[in-house]
Amino acid sequence: MPQVHMTQAQREQAALDKMRDTISDAVLVQKARNRLTYEQIGTGLEIGENTISRIINGYDVKLNLSQIRGLMRFAGIKLVRSDPYESPGNKTED
Repeated sequence: MPQVHMTQAQREQAALDKMRDTISDAVLVQKARNRLTYEQIGTGLEIGENTISRIINGYDVKLNLSQIRGLMRFAGIKLVRSDPYESPGNKTED
């Protein structure tokens, strides 16, 4: 198979698509595991049930920071904050 070279913009879009799919899958797993409805999930996270449906179906949605944190916590995804001033060679494990 020939090797395909992607532009920086294409790499960034692919990373965002992968993240969106990961979040969608994680929310769907939690929904099935806990036998929840969109309404129950939305009430707990203060997000509308239509928005929850759009997240699960892989659409882009706009959320505020507290909603994103709640969604990540619900989905079991750990948010890691990187320091933009840290050089790659000086990373330390906490």
